[in-house]
Amino acid sequence: MDGLAGPNGGFPPRLRRFNVGNEFMAHRNRRLFTLSACLIAATAHAGDLVPPPGPVTPTMKPLDAIEPRICVNELPAAASAARLISAPGRYYLVADIIAGPGQSGIQVDADDVSIDLNGYSIIGGPGTLDGIQVSPGADRRIRIESGVITEAGARSGSTVRDFEQDGICAAGVSSFALSGVTLENNVGSGAAVTISCDENKDTPVLFSHVTSQQNGATGVLVTNTLVGGIARGGGGGVFCSAKMDCLDMAVCMNGLDGIQVNNAVQLRVEGSLIVSNGGTGLNASVVASDANEGFVDIAYSRSNNNVGSGFSVVAAPNGAGNESKGKVYNNRSTACGNGLDGFHSEDIIGSVYEQCDAAGNGGVGFYKVFQPGNPSYGNITFSQCKATGNALQGAQLELPADSSFTIESHGSDFCANGVVIPSAGLEIGNSGGAPDPAGLSTLDLHIDGGSASQNTADGVRVRADHSVAKALIQNMRAYTNSGSGIDISPEDPGAPAFDVAVRFCDLFCSHNGDAGARVIGSVIMEDSTFSDNTVVGMAISGFPGTGVSHLRRVAANHNAGNGIQINGMIGGDVAQCSANGNGGVGISVGGGGGLPGADPVSGMKIDECYASGNGIGIEVAGENFVLRCGASHSTVANLALDPLVFTGPTVVSPAWTENKPYAWP
Repeated sequence: MDGLAGPNGGFPPRLRRFNVGNEFMAHRNRRLFTLSACLIAATAHAGDLVPPPGPVTPTMKPLDAIEPRICVNELPAAASAARLISAPGRYYLVADIIAGPGQSGIQVDADDVSIDLNGYSIIGGPGTLDGIQVSPGADRRIRIESGVITEAGARSGSTVRDFEQDGICAAGVSSFALSGVTLENNVGSGAAVTISCDENKDTPVLFSHVTSQQNGATGVLVTNTLVGGIARGGGGGVFCSAKMDCLDMAVCMNGLDGIQVNNAVQLRVEGSLIVSNGGTGLNASVVASDANEGFVDIAYSRSNNNVGSGFSVVAAPNGAGNESKGKVYNNRSTACGNGLDGFHSEDIIGSVYEQCDAAGNGGVGFYKVFQPGNPSYGNITFSQCKATGNALQGAQLELPADSSFTIESHGSDFCANGVVIPSAGLEIGNSGGAPDPAGLSTLDLHIDGGSASQNTADGVRVRADHSVAKALIQNMRAYTNSGSGIDISPEDPGAPAFDVAVRFCDLFCSHNGDAGARVIGSVIMEDSTFSDNTVVGMAISGFPGTGVSHLRRVAANHNAGNGIQINGMIGGDVAQCSANGNGGVGISVGGGGGLPGADPVSGMKIDECYASGNGIGIEVAGENFVLRCGASHSTVANLALDPLVFTGPTVVSPAWTENKPYAWP
C-alpha cells in the first residue's frame, strides 16, 4: 500500500473518492434498515386497524373545553353599557357593538379579562360614555386586541370611536395590554389607564400597533398613582414598578398630548410616530424605586409638528422625596417642527442621544436642565446627532455649579440655530448653585468632530462655573457664526478664579462675527486655524494672576483685529505659529484686550513665529519675556514693546532682521 499512498498519506484521490462513495452507500443502507425496523415496530403496536362499530367520536377535547371563549355580542346589556362582562374569561366579537346615549360600549367588571375585537368595532355617538370602561378591582388584568390578520400581515381595522368620553377608560388595573386597535374621534382620551398594584407586583402596560388619532384630549394617558408609602426594601418610594412599552404606534392629531405617562419606572417607545398633537408628543415623568432606576428608552421614533415639545421626560421625586436616578436613551429618533423643544428633559442624570435629529423646533433642539442639588452628578452624550434651524439653541444644557457632569459630543452638528432669538449652536450654562471651593464640583467636556456653524450667536458657548472645568475640543469646525466660534468663560467674569483648563486640537474657526475662539483659563492649543474672523482670531485670558498658555502650530490670519491675543497669564509659550495679514496685531501678548484689570502676561516665550503684513507684528507688555524671532519678521519696527510695563529681564533675538534661528541663552 505504500505505493498507493497520496501526497498527504492515506488514499490517492481516485481511491479516496471511491472509498467515500462506499461509505455513503453503507450509511444509506443503515438508514433504510432503521426505517424498516421502525415501520415494523409501528405495525406491531398499532392495534386493530378496523374501527369499532358506531359513529366516529373525537379523541381530543375541543379548544373551547380547554379555554372557552365567550361571545360579547350575546352578553346582556347593563344600565350604563351596551354589553357587560362580569366574569373572568376570554371574550370575542362577531359583530360591531353600537352604544346608545348614556351607555359605554363594553363595561368590564371582572379580573383576568381578554377581549378579541376580531376585526369589528365599538361605536359611540352623541350622549355616549366610554367605548370600553374597566371598573377598578383588586386584580384587574386586562387585554384587548384585534386578532384578525389580513393577507398583508397587518392588523385588521378594529376601532373604538365616536364616544363622548374616552375610547378606553381603565380606572385601576394591575396589568394592561392593547394591540392592533384604532382609537379615534373620541371626545376624551383615546385610552386612559390608571395603574393600581401592591408592592409585590410589577405592572406591565403594553401598547402595540395601536393608532390613536383625532381624540379631543390625550392620545394615550397612563398614570401610576401609587408613588408613596413603603416600597421594596422597606424604603420610601413607589409601591410597584410601572413598566410601559409603546411599540409601533401612530399617535396623531389629538387635542392634548400624544402620549402622557405619569410616574413610570420604566418606559420604552420604539418604532412609533407621534405627530401634530395639541400638546407635547411624548410627555413622561419618571420615578425610581429602591430597586430600580427610572429608565426611558426611545428608539426609531418620530415626534414631529406637535404644539408643545417633541419628547419631554422629567424625573419626579418618589413618595419619600428621594431623587430619581433616571436615564434616557434616545436612539435614531427625530423631533422636528415642534412648537417648543425637540428633546426636553429635566433632572435626568444620564442622557444619551445617538443619531437623533432635532430640527426646526420653536424652542431648543436638545434641552436639558438640572435644578441645583438635584441631581449632584450626571452624564450627557451626543453621538452623530444634528440640531439645525431651531428658534433657540441647537442644544442647551443648564447645569448647577454645585454638581459634577461629563458631557461628550462625537460627530454631531449644531448649525443654523437661533432663528428667532440670537442663540448658540451648543450652549452649556449655569442653572444656579455655587461651585465648591474644595474642587468637588466639576465639568468635563469632550467634543470630538462635528460642527457648529451659521448660528446667530456663538457656535459653542460654555459657561465654566464649576470649581474645576476641563474641555477637550478636537477635529471640530466652528465657522460663520454671528458670535464667536467657541467661547469658554464664566457667567460672571468677576467670579473667583477656579481651575479652567482647555485643550484645542485640529480646530477650524473662521468667518465668525466675533472671535474665532475666546477662552478664560489655561490653554493648550495645537494644529488649529483661526482666520478671517470679524474681531480677533483667538483670544486667551487668564484669571488675574493665573493661567498658562501653550500654542503650537496655530494659524491666525486675516482677522479684522488681532490674530493671537493673550493676556493675564503667568507663563507659557507661542511656538511655530503664524499670524499674518491681520488688521491689528499679529501676536499680542499682554498688550491688548482681555479681562478688565487683568495682570499683563509675564514669563512667556515667543519662538519661531511668523507675523507679517499686520498693523504691528508682535506686541509685548509684561515681564521676563524671551523672543526668538527666527523666520518671523522683516523689520525691527514690526516689534512693539510697552515701555511702561516691559521692565523685566528680556532676551530679544539679535538676528531679528536676518530670519535666522536663535539659541536660547
